[in-house]
Amino acid sequence: LMFNTKHSGIKKPEFGDSIQEQLNSINNNRFKIMTSEIVTEFSGDINGVKSVKTGTGKVFDTDFVVLCTGATQNVEIAKDAGIDLGVTGAIKVNEKMETSIKDVYACGDCVEEHLVVSNSKIWLPLGSNANKEGRTAAINACGGGVAAGAKAAAKARRLLPDAEIDLYTDDTHISYSSCGLPYYIEGNFEDYKLLLVVSPEEFEKKNVHVHLKNRAVKIIPEAKQVLIQDLTTQRAYLVDYDKLIIAIGARPIIPKIKNLPSVSIIPILSLSPS
Repeated sequence: LMFNTKHSGIKKPEFGDSIQEQLNSINNNRFKIMTSEIVTEFSGDINGVKSVKTGTGKVFDTDFVVLCTGATQNVEIAKDAGIDLGVTGAIKVNEKMETSIKDVYACGDCVEEHLVVSNSKIWLPLGSNANKEGRTAAINACGGGVAAGAKAAAKARRLLPDAEIDLYTDDTHISYSSCGLPYYIEGNFEDYKLLLVVSPEEFEKKNVHVHLKNRAVKIIPEAKQVLIQDLTTQRAYLVDYDKLIIAIGARPIIPKIKNLPSVSIIPILSLSPS
């Protein structure tokens, strides 16, 4: 395990020491912890990483590599549409989850939150936040008031039983527990379906039309349209909207490491790659 302590999110060194002590207590000589080592280069091919080189010149042979580099806001489509971003770089919304463009709402990991304690803006990508924000966005989008998108669709259906509701995602699943992905990959359970919360079929029964593997490419606010690309057929088409809720989440941070593009790297932030 290699930790770049200079760039970690831990502000106090004693926290890092405590984490290392805890890891060592369960280690039983199964792995070695190296701090202040910056990975600078990978060697390998499309079948995987064969060795890792660090800034100190050390080379380590590997069977596989797990990069824990976090995630960042997925805001490109909103930025291209002219939607304002906040001080954190995430989409700026008000207490109703409204963006700077009329009839366009946003929720989940792509938006920033207001921290009451310090009266400041933060970006805190948590499932619990996304759930509540999806509900809030739907309530206000309906005229009365993976977690965020599905929650917004479900809430909108309850508020407006006769409304036409479509949910577009470039994923092959909707509404699942992403926090459980590491446990699935580790092999704690074999059936990935245990992570699923709501299926597309359940949404269809509620007359919410789910479009899997259909990516929103561009928002055209002046025409109240969204350009969609079918990832199976590559067909591009436009859909109209009265109210639009953006719930595009976050995306993995891919570090700038030499030879990284040439080796087999699978980002894990959704169920499909897992």
